[in-house]
Amino acid sequence: MENLILRLDEDGATGRWAVFDEDGRLVSHAAGGPLEDAVQAARGRRLLVLVPGVEIVSTETSLPNASPARLRKMLPYSLEDTLAEDIDELVFAVGPRQGTDRVRAAVVGREKLERWLGALEGAGLAPNAVYSDADGVPDTPGTLTIVIEGERVYARAPDRPPFVFEGLPLDAILDTLEASKGEGEAAFGHAVVYVDGPAKDVYEQDLRRLPMRVESTDVKLMADGAWYRLASTLARQPGINLLQGAYAPKSNWPALLKPWRFAATLLIGAAVLAIVARGAEYLTLRHEDAVLTAKLAEQCAKSVGVRQLDRCESEVKRRLAASGQAGTGASRDFLEALAAVAGAQRPESRIEALSYRNATMDLQLMVPDVNALNAFVDSVKRSKRYDANIQSTAPGKDGVESRVQVAGANR
Repeated sequence: MENLILRLDEDGATGRWAVFDEDGRLVSHAAGGPLEDAVQAARGRRLLVLVPGVEIVSTETSLPNASPARLRKMLPYSLEDTLAEDIDELVFAVGPRQGTDRVRAAVVGREKLERWLGALEGAGLAPNAVYSDADGVPDTPGTLTIVIEGERVYARAPDRPPFVFEGLPLDAILDTLEASKGEGEAAFGHAVVYVDGPAKDVYEQDLRRLPMRVESTDVKLMADGAWYRLASTLARQPGINLLQGAYAPKSNWPALLKPWRFAATLLIGAAVLAIVARGAEYLTLRHEDAVLTAKLAEQCAKSVGVRQLDRCESEVKRRLAASGQAGTGASRDFLEALAAVAGAQRPESRIEALSYRNATMDLQLMVPDVNALNAFVDSVKRSKRYDANIQSTAPGKDGVESRVQVAGANR
């Protein structure tokens, strides 16, 4: 599913946005302006909102294994001594676990988060996730990654939370990183620096000194600014979603399904038509079965004197046994031939006499005309199990009298 990634400006009322696929590839170029202008682009897409990383504390702490809800309750007390603000005025979000005992976390002022969400809601936008834009700095094994945007420096050491400094020289940032290293951690062997146009001039001297602090460096100019770099990373590697607990997004299925409404209507209509067609076919088959059963019962009444099919079958078996043609196969053949004749007979015709011997049935029929006789014969043959041959025809009082012989198709 495509993502609309919207980065809020400092005022919280405007921003920049663009569409990215799940692999972080740009689908459409960025636009900017009031948040209301992003509503159209957000329809049918996941909305990911980036907020200023300078307002977010990204950290990690030691916590036991527990559910996310339980971890959110423990986080404030685990981080209380490291935060200057009252924990009741903060919102704590749980990130991925690092190893067996450490958990990533993000902390933001409750008032700030609610102000951002209020501005989005007022513009008609319902975000699926809210990330610190610092989470868009790639976490690359063995590499210190730095993104410089104007006077703001974003950085991430391998397997560490990201951080943001504003107006601080690169030397001071590297000193801070060195001091925060754990015992036994290796020095930074490689650094990748992404820098935009304005920052290239501001940090020119710092960038020249960087090779003296890091074994190898790679400086890349961001022609389109830091926005694309941060958003692309978050499209494929989500950060810590600040919308947790009471701020978790409500289901927005109607908006997500809206683009598919027409296709869904067609699909439902096709399903209803299929069900109706099946129902009509079932009713037709039931009617045909009832007609054939009635015809078979009528023939049984004429031939053996009973209308009930089970009694008819028993009587036929008895008579076959008396005539020396007893056996399950013979009786079954007779009944199947009788069923084929009953299925071929039309209401305007009638059977005057019927005899069955040596797997051959001789019929004396009265039909309205020769066309009706031919239709009867063709109908029997269509079963592909029986042949029907006209033995004789003669004009009669009520139509055409004929004699027809019905035998197995292989005889």
